[in-house]
Amino acid sequence: MPDQSGEQLRPRTTSRKPSRAYENYRLDKRGMSPIEYTRKLFKSALKAGEAGVVGFMLIGMANLAADVSIGHADSGEGDVKISKQKPAEHETGRKTATVSEDNRASAVSKVEMNDLFREVFPSASPQEYAEIYQKVEKYVGTKGVGEVGQFDTMKAFLAGYGDHVEIQAMEQDLDPRIVKALIFIESRGDRYAKSGVGALGVCQFMPETARDLGLRVDGEIDERENPYLCIIKMTEYLSALVTTFDGDVGKAIWAYHAGQGNVLRAEKSMKKKAPNAHAMLKDGRVVNFIYEEGLGDDTENYLYKTLAAAKQF
Repeated sequence: MPDQSGEQLRPRTTSRKPSRAYENYRLDKRGMSPIEYTRKLFKSALKAGEAGVVGFMLIGMANLAADVSIGHADSGEGDVKISKQKPAEHETGRKTATVSEDNRASAVSKVEMNDLFREVFPSASPQEYAEIYQKVEKYVGTKGVGEVGQFDTMKAFLAGYGDHVEIQAMEQDLDPRIVKALIFIESRGDRYAKSGVGALGVCQFMPETARDLGLRVDGEIDERENPYLCIIKMTEYLSALVTTFDGDVGKAIWAYHAGQGNVLRAEKSMKKKAPNAHAMLKDGRVVNFIYEEGLGDDTENYLYKTLAAAKQF
């Protein structure tokens, strides 16, 4: 849950270029074409009555139309797509190997997750990526991040608010999978979820944090129970954290849970700026800081659990 750390978030003054992982997600989500996917977001924005988002989507539709007409054939670049045509056949001596669509989908999923790892852990070495992959796999599915019924609760939440999550993530240059994963880890999509320390709602805001973000929390109304408003504030808050940590998404995700001030102090204990959050979390000085501050094992593994959940959504 977001934690009060006494540190002020810097206002966002620069615009980050969306990552390739986010672009892959945006263009390939549920097998939709770029135009189909953009049309869906556009309709959602119209229903929400948000003029600014509608204008943003009109610009996006024009850009997508240009991308589709120009194509990427000449450059040899482009997003990985699952072909709906007959599976490719490759001659290997006298035998013919057939690439099934399931295998193609699995390959695309691995490419997308690798892109997401590169976004969340910039400058990580091949060895570190291998370590990250092993840690994330420990929590995939129901092994570590949730039970079957909790995934059902999250699916029901996304049926009502999934499009809103994707629109708000797009506005803040965030990967929607990360936002959905954070919501799942924090509350399983339960708008009335309440922690033992007073965090409430799908985003598990503490009262002070919610008020700082502009939500009303008093004796009459508690807007932390309003998923629509909380999703907006969550993406704004996470985007501000990304800016605070100079574009490092991994540190921002960890700070969402542990508190911005704690992550800054943890990095300070290393006597140097860490290249990424994984480098911090495996550093002995940071591990000592985590336990000295009483942050515990949940904080140490929060980032990897979030990425495991991102594979589900």
